[in-house]
Amino acid sequence: MGKTTSTTTLQQSILPSWYSNYTQDVLANQQAVANRPYVPYDQARIAGFTPTQQQGFDMTQQASTSYQPALGAAQAGVVDSFGRSTQAAAQPYTNAAANNSAQRPAYGALGQAGALSNASTQALGIGMASPYLSAAGQMNGAGAAQPLMQQGADLAGASTQALGLNAASPWMQQAGSLNSVAAAQPLMQQGADLAGASTQALGLSAANPYLQQAASLSGASAAQPTMQQAANYTTASGNALGMQAASPYLQQAGQSSVSNIGDYMNPYTDQVVNRIGQLGARTLSEQLMPAINAKFIGSGQFNSSRNAEMLGRSLRDVSESTSAQQSQALQQGYSEAAQLAAADRARSGQLASTAGQLGQAQQQSLANVGSQLGQLGNQYGQLTQQDQQGLSAIGGQYGQLGTAQQSALANAGQQLGQLGNQYGQLTQQQQQTLGNLGAQAGSLGFQQQGALASAGQQIGQLGNQYGQLTQQGQSNLANIGSQYGQLGNAQQGALASAAGQQGQFASQYASMGQNQQQLMSQLAQQVASQYGQDTANQLSASGQLAQLAAQQQQQGLAGAQAYTAVGAQQQGLDQRNLDLAYQNFQAQQAYPQQQIDQMAKTIGAVATGVPTGQLQYQSSALPSTSTLSQLAGLGLTAAGSGVFGQSAMPAVAPKG
Repeated sequence: MGKTTSTTTLQQSILPSWYSNYTQDVLANQQAVANRPYVPYDQARIAGFTPTQQQGFDMTQQASTSYQPALGAAQAGVVDSFGRSTQAAAQPYTNAAANNSAQRPAYGALGQAGALSNASTQALGIGMASPYLSAAGQMNGAGAAQPLMQQGADLAGASTQALGLNAASPWMQQAGSLNSVAAAQPLMQQGADLAGASTQALGLSAANPYLQQAASLSGASAAQPTMQQAANYTTASGNALGMQAASPYLQQAGQSSVSNIGDYMNPYTDQVVNRIGQLGARTLSEQLMPAINAKFIGSGQFNSSRNAEMLGRSLRDVSESTSAQQSQALQQGYSEAAQLAAADRARSGQLASTAGQLGQAQQQSLANVGSQLGQLGNQYGQLTQQDQQGLSAIGGQYGQLGTAQQSALANAGQQLGQLGNQYGQLTQQQQQTLGNLGAQAGSLGFQQQGALASAGQQIGQLGNQYGQLTQQGQSNLANIGSQYGQLGNAQQGALASAAGQQGQFASQYASMGQNQQQLMSQLAQQVASQYGQDTANQLSASGQLAQLAAQQQQQGLAGAQAYTAVGAQQQGLDQRNLDLAYQNFQAQQAYPQQQIDQMAKTIGAVATGVPTGQLQYQSSALPSTSTLSQLAGLGLTAAGSGVFGQSAMPAVAPKG
C-alpha cells in the first residue's frame, strides 16, 4: 500500500455484481466456519456389554458351581454305602436262628414224658392192692366165727326172719346203683370232642391267611406303575425334541439374506441420497448455470449453440457426479445391510444347532430315565415274587403244624376213649363183686335161719360157717386186691402211653425249631442279598448323580457360551451403530466446510468466463484490499495467470 495523496487516479477492474456477491458469500461463510467453536462429541463411542452378555456371564458363574448339589448328593450316597454292611443287616436274623435251638422247645415235653415214664415204673397195682391183701391176711375164720356162733345161738329163734334178703339188700342196691356206661360217658365224650376237633382243617385254617396274602401279591401288578412310567419316558424320548427346538431357527437361517434386507437398511441412507441430489441441483441452478449464462451474456452469445452445449455439459457433469455419489451411498448402505442380515442368518443357524443339541440331550436323558425306571420295575416285581414265595413257604409250614396238631388231637381222643372203656369194664367188675357179696350175704342169712332150728348144731355150723365166711372174705379181699392191681397196671400203661405221646410232641417241637431255624437263616440270606443289592443300587445312583452333575455343568456352560456369543454379536451391532453415529457427527461437522470448498471450486471453474469492466476514479487514499485479493488468500486464484483473466488487478498509476 502506498501513502495517500491529495490527487490519486485509481483504475480498477469491475466484476459483475452477482460474481462479487457470490465470492463475498463464500468468504463470509468461510469466516463463519472459522469462527465456530470446537464441538466435542458427547455421545458414547464404545458399546458396553449387552444384557444378553451379562446374562451369559451370570449363567457361566452359576454353571461353574451348579454341579455341587448333585455331586454332594453322590458323595453322600457313596460315603453312606461304605458304612452299610450286609452282615450287620442279616445279624438279627442270624442271631434269632442261633438262639432258636431245635432241642429247646422239646425240653418241656421231654421232661414231662420223663416224669410220666417214671410214674409208670412205680408198682401202682401192688400199692393199690396192698391194703386189701393185708386185711385178708389179718382175718381169722375161728376168731371171726366165735362171736357169730354166739350170735347164732341168740338168733336161733329168729330163723323166721328174712335175714339173707336183709343182709344182701345193701350190696345188691349198691351194685344196682352202679352203671358202667354212665361211668365211662365223660371220658368217652371228651375223647369224641377231641376226635371231632381233629377233623377240623386246622392246617388249612392256619395257612389260609398267608396263602391268601401270597395269592394277592403279583409281581406284574407291583411293577406296573413303574413300568408304565418308564414307557411314558421312553415314548417321550422318541419325540424329535431337537428338531422341534431347532426348526424355527433353521427356517429363519434358511431364508435368503436379501429377502428382508430392507429391514436392515440404514434409515439415514435416503436422507443422504436425497441431500446429495439437492446439493447437485442447487449447485447447477445457483452456481454453474448462472455463471455460464453470464459468460455468454457478456460475450453476446447468450442462447447460442455454444451456450446450450456448455449448459448441457454442466448438467451432464453434475448429474454424473450426483449419481455416482448417490450410487456409492446406496451401495455402501446395501452392503452394510447385507452383512447384518447374513450375520443374523448365521446366528440363527448357530442357535438352531445349540437348540438341536439340547433337544437331543433331553431325549437321551428321557431314554435313560425310562430305562432306569424299567429296571426298578423289574426289581420290584422280583421282590414281590420273593415275598409270594416266602408267604407260601410260611403257609406250608403252618399247614404242616396244623396237620400235626390234628393228629395229636386224634391220638388224645383215642386214648381217652380207651380209658373210658377201661373205666366201664372196672365198673362192671365192681358190680359183679357187689352182686357176689349180696348173694353171699343172702345165702348166709338163709343158712343162719336153718341153723336156728337146732341150737347146738346151729352154733357149730355157724362157727364153721363163720370160719368159711372169713375165708370167703379173705378170698373176696384178695380178689379186690387183684382187681386194684389190674387197675394200677392199666394206669401204668396209660402213663407209659402218655409218656410216648409227650416224646412225639418233643420230636415235633424239635422239627418245628429246625424249620424256624431254617426260616431265620433264609430270611438272613434274603436280607443280606437285598441289602447288598440296595447298596449296589445306591452306588449306581451316586455314579449317575455324578455324571448328571458333570452334564449339568457342561450344558450350563454351553448355554452361557451361546448367550455370550449372541450378546457379543449384539455388542458388535451396537458398536457399529455407535461408529455410524460418530461418522454422521463428523460428516455434519465437516459439511459446511465441504460446501465452501465446493463453492470455491465453482468460482475457480467459472473465473475465466466472468466479464470484467474498467473503472477509474480519484481518491485521496488507496482503496481497501479488493475482493479478488481475498479470493487469492483462499487459494481460489491460479498462480501467475489469475482467476479472472491475465490482468485481473491492473496497476494503479498515480497522477501528479
